[in-house]
Amino acid sequence: MRSDVSALAFSADGHRIVTGNAGRAVRVRDATTGRLLLDVRHAAGLNAVAFSPDGTLIATGSSDHTVRLWQAADLWRRNCKGRKRWNGTAG
Repeated sequence: MRSDVSALAFSADGHRIVTGNAGRAVRVRDATTGRLLLDVRHAAGLNAVAFSPDGTLIATGSSDHTVRLWQAADLWRRNCKGRKRWNGTAG
């Protein structure tokens, strides 16, 4: 099964790339060699990925309206408190 990349982000230092796809894959690769460093699955297809400015966290946004935070070193999912679904308003 082929899963194209639907979201991509570079770490601030330019050494890593995180990608997400409709097949739920979150993958971190070495930006120079392309070597796969980490690979996990989100609950649903991905629409957005981002590194935190310091490179320690990765945020993933999914078609099931969830955002997850992962520790970038090992893609261990962090627990987050707050709304499960965004209603389009701040606050």
